[in-house]
Amino acid sequence: MVFDYLPQTVSEIVKQIGGENPDYVEIKLYSWQLFNGLAYLSNINFSIVQVALQNHICHRDIKPQNLLIEPISGILKIADFGSAKFIRKSTQSTSYQVTRYYHVWSGGCVLGEITKGSILFPGKNTKHQLKLVVDALGSPNETELVDMKARIQFTDDRTEPCGFRPFLPHASEEIIDIIQRILVYSPKKRLCGKMLLSDPFFQELFAPNKRRTNGTFVSNAITLDDLQKIPFVFSIFNFAKKLTALGFH
Repeated sequence: MVFDYLPQTVSEIVKQIGGENPDYVEIKLYSWQLFNGLAYLSNINFSIVQVALQNHICHRDIKPQNLLIEPISGILKIADFGSAKFIRKSTQSTSYQVTRYYHVWSGGCVLGEITKGSILFPGKNTKHQLKLVVDALGSPNETELVDMKARIQFTDDRTEPCGFRPFLPHASEEIIDIIQRILVYSPKKRLCGKMLLSDPFFQELFAPNKRRTNGTFVSNAITLDDLQKIPFVFSIFNFAKKLTALGFH
């Protein structure tokens, strides 16, 4: 079996592109490809191949170490499917209904980690991890608990949300905004699929001849084939190309 050679993982570059001076083009480039790949696996708003119409794959181990990159071209690919689960849509399974949203949450945490330059919620153990999430989002209400199919009980003492700014002190407002629309308790309210991929947060990636910090074109990583799957983004891209051809920049 022969695979493309991708020499690095996202975990190796988080400190380079995140932290006190985030490289937003790189962050957007890698996170867009991640969410595009997760949408493909989860079949969220996409008709891909016949088998995917009846089934989808839940990776279940999305983290920077499992995201391979080719730093010169900027291509990202999801790796390590050792924990993946094949979910059948035809079965009356709770897992089919909720596992697709695990991907979105994991992707949001990766976006936060890339931006921060370190783990977004650095929990020391399970209990501390949960506390950090509740600190950011506040205590879930009854509706959110039902939506999450939560198996734990919360006390009557509610924690007010502090938001993501304390966790991402150097991040731009647009990063904070998109993360807080992805990382919400209710799975079906998480920004995902086409709506996420066509969000204005990623718009600068689709400018004609957009270059990365190393001088290479974004289009080396995000191709026209990728954009054609998302009509809204593709129409913006074509419109921008026409303006450029007419002399507008």
